[in-house]
Amino acid sequence: MSLTKREVFILAALAVLLLLGAFLRSGGLWRSQDEIPVASEGEKENADAIEDADADEDENNLLYVDVAGAVKNPGVISLPEESRVYRALDKVGLKDDADVERINRARPLVDGEKLLIPYEGENESEAPENTVSLENGEININRADLRDLTELSGIGEVRAQSILDYREEHGPFQDISEIQEVSGIGTATFENIRDDITVY
Repeated sequence: MSLTKREVFILAALAVLLLLGAFLRSGGLWRSQDEIPVASEGEKENADAIEDADADEDENNLLYVDVAGAVKNPGVISLPEESRVYRALDKVGLKDDADVERINRARPLVDGEKLLIPYEGENESEAPENTVSLENGEININRADLRDLTELSGIGEVRAQSILDYREEHGPFQDISEIQEVSGIGTATFENIRDDITVY
């Protein structure tokens, strides 16, 4: 039985379509729903664990500072490790009457410290600069100046200067016991002043 030209054309077109479909399937361009890979529960849990670990690592690389006084947005803020005072001030914003001349903006911050920004015209007794003692009388060895350090028993100007030099070279003390690494301060001196110093 002979085919008409129309029938021949239709058969050829069907053959081309079949070949095209086979090509697309083999090339991965046309996939059925069951061919799409789906992440297993274990893979999802691993991805979540990695994400949580990244979040914990970011948190461990932060320090927290309580900023108060002549600032626009007082409160506890977080900053990257080894940040300095000026970074905290940029974050909270200073009021127009803040007395920044009494603040060392280049000083390294310490995790957990309180940064008090004085107002202009405020007496030293009303708003002590961020160097000396807390309410319980402890002296912060990360912020104290030469005069403050000499108030400690057994710490004269020479040892006080050694503390400042050590702090400048190595950064803030992380624990009060580290002061024993300062030249001239041994176990006996540390035991004598340990109840009078803090790093916060």
